[in-house]
Amino acid sequence: MKQWYQRRVRGRVIKQGRVFIHSSETTTVLNPQGTLTNPRKHKKKKGKIIMGSQNKGKIKMSLGEIDPEQTTNIVAEARASLKNPSRPFTPMTNERHLNNSSLISSITSESEILSRPSTAYSISTQSFIEPDKKAKRLDPLTVGRRSTSEKLLSISNPGETSTQQQPIRNIQSYSNNANNNNNNTDYDVTDNTDSSNDLWLKIKQYADVLDPSTPLQLLLDNTKEIWSALRTSAPLSSKYSNILQNKIISLMDLDNPTLLLRISCTLFLLTFDTHTLLTSSKLLYKLSKNDKNDSLFQSEGVLPFLLHFLSISHTHYNHPFNAQNSTPHPPLPHGVLVHLAGSLKNITTSDEPNQKIVLKSKGIELLAHLLLYAKKERASDAKSKDEGDDGKKDSRVLQLMVQVTGIFRNLSMRASSKDSFISSGALNSLCTVFAKYSPLHMLSPHSPHSTTLPQNYISELILNIVRIVSKLSVFNEVCEVINSHPLFLECLLTILKDVLENFPSNSTPTHIHGLVLRICFILGNLTGENEDMRLRIAKFDGAIDLIVQLFVKYHAVDEAVSTTHIEVGPSPTEIEQVLVKLIRLIANLSITSTIGPILLSSPSMSLLPSLLTSKSLIASEELVLNVVGAITNLSFYFQEEEIQNSLSDSQVSICISLLPILLHDNSEAVVEAVRALANLSRHSDVRAKMEEKRLDHLMLVLLGHPSQDVVFNVCGVLMNLSPDSRHSKIFATPATCEKILSILYQTSIENIPLSCLLCRCLYNILLIYGQNMLDENQSEKLCKFLDKVVVRVENNEGNVVLENGDLIVEDWRASFVQVAIKLIEILDTE
Repeated sequence: MKQWYQRRVRGRVIKQGRVFIHSSETTTVLNPQGTLTNPRKHKKKKGKIIMGSQNKGKIKMSLGEIDPEQTTNIVAEARASLKNPSRPFTPMTNERHLNNSSLISSITSESEILSRPSTAYSISTQSFIEPDKKAKRLDPLTVGRRSTSEKLLSISNPGETSTQQQPIRNIQSYSNNANNNNNNTDYDVTDNTDSSNDLWLKIKQYADVLDPSTPLQLLLDNTKEIWSALRTSAPLSSKYSNILQNKIISLMDLDNPTLLLRISCTLFLLTFDTHTLLTSSKLLYKLSKNDKNDSLFQSEGVLPFLLHFLSISHTHYNHPFNAQNSTPHPPLPHGVLVHLAGSLKNITTSDEPNQKIVLKSKGIELLAHLLLYAKKERASDAKSKDEGDDGKKDSRVLQLMVQVTGIFRNLSMRASSKDSFISSGALNSLCTVFAKYSPLHMLSPHSPHSTTLPQNYISELILNIVRIVSKLSVFNEVCEVINSHPLFLECLLTILKDVLENFPSNSTPTHIHGLVLRICFILGNLTGENEDMRLRIAKFDGAIDLIVQLFVKYHAVDEAVSTTHIEVGPSPTEIEQVLVKLIRLIANLSITSTIGPILLSSPSMSLLPSLLTSKSLIASEELVLNVVGAITNLSFYFQEEEIQNSLSDSQVSICISLLPILLHDNSEAVVEAVRALANLSRHSDVRAKMEEKRLDHLMLVLLGHPSQDVVFNVCGVLMNLSPDSRHSKIFATPATCEKILSILYQTSIENIPLSCLLCRCLYNILLIYGQNMLDENQSEKLCKFLDKVVVRVENNEGNVVLENGDLIVEDWRASFVQVAIKLIEILDTE
């Protein structure tokens, strides 16, 4: 008797069966696992599904006339999949905001597909005004009504030290006053330098015509020349800079996006004055709110400009476009940083070219430093509060974090960003920030954590980070980084616990459902291939019961929203998506032998079969597919007598519910339905129902399925059915053996695991129903074929292909050789 084989490949437990020898006392047959009643332990972990794993490098084989290299049908690619589960979808909001007091009205509302995401920051918030300052409140920018040039000179910067107390209309005296400020003189450029004179001579001819009365096209041409010259040269001296500023500010009332974009950027290269930079940054942000200007930011070369000025917040950077002509720049105030980051966030929301430019410009690396800077600033603020400071700067730092994570959220939509997030340390920083702020994400007014920070800021920061990680966690490398942050996992589960204790009602903001959706998606990705992560979740106090209770709650909500029509609250699609991710998480957790029995013993698992009957495979394909996967994994433990089986009374009904799935054109759905039958068919009453519904005949039909995964699992079902006399009519016929032989000859060494199971099927049939199922010519041909294949397999030829391209060469090769030899022996005996 062959011993059990157990090998772990990327977290999967693969077991091969025993080969039983026929004796005079008993007749024992082969199945994929070597035991008559246990066809579950084949290919996937103990007959279980690993959901959410990457479909990497899968080798496809051919069965006869089916060409695996044919172009995949577009519809097939859109099918629901367990290997590549659907990602949580967030449509864009209609407007781009720095602040939205209600956070997000609906994370997954189908009616807002064309809208754009928002972030939490208000340009008129009182948190920018220090108590001892008498600065003016910022007025909203209105191009073409109130003079923007007046606002540029008169607006004070809330929360920052003013460079003058009264509005100054004369740009020359304003600049001189600013240059006399102690905070700015260290960064000033000496007047009348040769390089400055040369540059001024170059651009003076263009500056002279900068007047509101000048034709627009001439203004566009001249500002383009000035913008281009300043980007590639040493800075102007304050003398010439003041003159040019005066000219530029006079154009601020003209309503042309290209012109306004150029002059607002140009001002950043002319002055360090807080008021000017703040208003210029506000104008940039105003322009970025219109998605029609996204391409304009790209064509004018503004993206590197934004990245540069965001980077000087934590270091005195070189000239943004010409490192050889560099001048130290003072760190920018938070108000400017927030508007610049908000602008970059807006123009990367949906514009793929802009996203690519930012990634190519090392945007994630630069912004990762900005996030670290914000963390340090918050730490210094905490110390200031301990020393008696009011700590309002902490709110501004939080606003900056919201903007930076908003940019990260946009960039994470591109798969190419994954390496940058890991190598730059941005992913580590996000996990750390999440761990610090998530305890402040209060759903209950009685939360033990208290904070004076605006709750909508914290909520959006948490949601941004969860959205980023949910997009990136589909990659194994990202999951490894996340696994190194145990506190991050604990915080995810704590939020779910908070949600359960204050379970959302119709009056609860629907972003909570979106948050649960993404957290469950992350946990599903983390547990798909990582045994340690599953055990770590199980060790969290009450985590398994927490997940089960959330499943029960959302199942109830799903029934309610599906049967009633309400204008407020979550949509049926939104709740169903949460159910999908919760069931996927349950299926993954049940892979672990210490967790699966706990889940199976829960009475709440009896809700799973009801979803197979209440949900349409057409309308809810992904949900049904995940339910089947969860049932398959849980059914692994059906025969363990010491385990209370909450699904024991539903086995026959589950079998009937699987019938339409077996006929579905989604190959993966057929695979999972067959795998479920392989587990269920260990039981006599299920085999009887299969005979009644002619499912045994359908299994023979599925032997010709173009998917080798389907054929592989069908073999497991046939091995369970072959000893049952009720199914003898499909096995006691030469046609069945001929069909198996045809597939075996086509498969050969190209898929050794499948060939091994086909040989076991033949062995069982010949052992039970007699060698006369094959005539002499067929037996001779089979023996010669097996002799040749055994030699090639022993020489390490052929492919041993399992799910996702994993290879388990030694076990499957040895198993095939052994069963082939036994099959030859029984044929020679004849």
